[in-house]
Amino acid sequence: VYADKYQESGFTGAFNFYRAMDLNWELLAAREGTKVTIAMKFIVGDKDIGFESNGTREYITRDVFKRYIPNLEVVILDGHHFIQQERAQEVSNETLSFASFQDIE
Repeated sequence: VYADKYQESGFTGAFNFYRAMDLNWELLAAREGTKVTIAMKFIVGDKDIGFESNGTREYITRDVFKRYIPNLEVVILDGHHFIQQERAQEVSNETLSFASFQDIE
């Protein structure tokens, strides 16, 4: 399925995120230290290479991440980078439980 879609449109969009990484850092520099005050749920696979590299696991599971996002709930599932595909039902359940928790008007 993915190969067919990429043949139609290419893979440029995914690469543009990385091409703009330095620009993103530059544009967001003025917001350094700003807290995210809305409730947030972060779902990650315990074997995700991004979660396992450069101290990311420690940053997320210790109090550092919560300093910037005080209303954060971290959910670590058994899985890899595409956790929404590997554990679709669990991710859906987590998402629905988060949405039902929110007072949306």
